[in-house]
Amino acid sequence: MHASSIAAHDKGCLWSPVFWTAGDSEPLPPDLTLVSSDYVLFHVHKHRLLLFSKNDFAGLLSSHADGSDNMSQPNQVMLVEVDEDSAVLAVVLSVVYDIPLGSLAPLEVVSPAIKSLEKYDISLQELAVPHRFLGEQLLSHALMRPMDVYVLAAEHQLEAIAAHTSSYLLAYPLARLSTEFAVRMGAQYLRRLYILQHARMTQLKFMLYGPLESHLATSQCGSEERKRIQRAWTVAVADLAWTAKGDMAPHTLQRAMLSIELDDAVTCTECKEAIRSRINAITKTWAIRENTI
Repeated sequence: MHASSIAAHDKGCLWSPVFWTAGDSEPLPPDLTLVSSDYVLFHVHKHRLLLFSKNDFAGLLSSHADGSDNMSQPNQVMLVEVDEDSAVLAVVLSVVYDIPLGSLAPLEVVSPAIKSLEKYDISLQELAVPHRFLGEQLLSHALMRPMDVYVLAAEHQLEAIAAHTSSYLLAYPLARLSTEFAVRMGAQYLRRLYILQHARMTQLKFMLYGPLESHLATSQCGSEERKRIQRAWTVAVADLAWTAKGDMAPHTLQRAMLSIELDDAVTCTECKEAIRSRINAITKTWAIRENTI
């Protein structure tokens, strides 16, 4: 890695479609050009990189931080070569400038970009959050590749991203989690995900198997009849309690409970109302149940 004049290196190089002019985010023109490993030029501002990087961009800008670039000509922009290829470097710089790339970067590009950000000592906790470029990139992959994103977030202690992504892993079979993912995720985030899944399913079973609301004895429905109806309800919901998944939508759960046939077992109007009330209560509670770590 070294700096040299632009005239000696720009022949045959391509220009980044995003970082080729000053852009609208900075009032001053770029005073530094980064050259990726695949020879793509990125026009940037030293002060912007130094503002976010706590190690002078891994020492690459330490000799330029005071403004002395050893340029042979006045106003000559300097080049600094970096190890990242253009795809990864584009993500790194988009994080620093918090500007969009124009398209979603593959997770295979975002992952090494995060490692590069750590190499340049750029705070991920401040930048990898929802509504900022890096956070939006990660969350855009969360729906289709939730475990990949969760592992990446856990590995780098990106709490906001991990918490959001965990809502897509409510039914993920942790028994099938690879050793590699478990190691990268770490014990803390693996335990939190397990507790989330276990707590949701435990509460659902508790609600399903709980006693129905009672009523005063009548000539048609005394205590023995209510016990029989309770047993009928418990047997009827047993299959649902066994097959339900942690990510079951509230309306799906409600539809499954409403489909339970108890007409032959329940003739008491008040008991039927108690069952309807139980179904509504379970649906509402399930809808507001915590679904993130």
